[in-house]
Amino acid sequence: MDVMDILLSKDIDVFVFCSGDGDFIRLLRRVKNQGKKTIVLGLKNCTNDELAEAAHDVIFLEAIKDKIEFK
Repeated sequence: MDVMDILLSKDIDVFVFCSGDGDFIRLLRRVKNQGKKTIVLGLKNCTNDELAEAAHDVIFLEAIKDKIEFK
């Protein structure tokens, strides 16, 4: 939460949560309540439903896998 306080003090408009872990629900909601856009980036079968519903947008890696190159 200390990190979030620092980030919210900066000129940041969008937060991307690169996790589907439900432990981030509270943090995501706090960021969203500060007027920031929230995006969850995760795997479809591993993303907590409540986290996905709380975010403005969700991007599932499966949907963009053809645009991602792993080396």
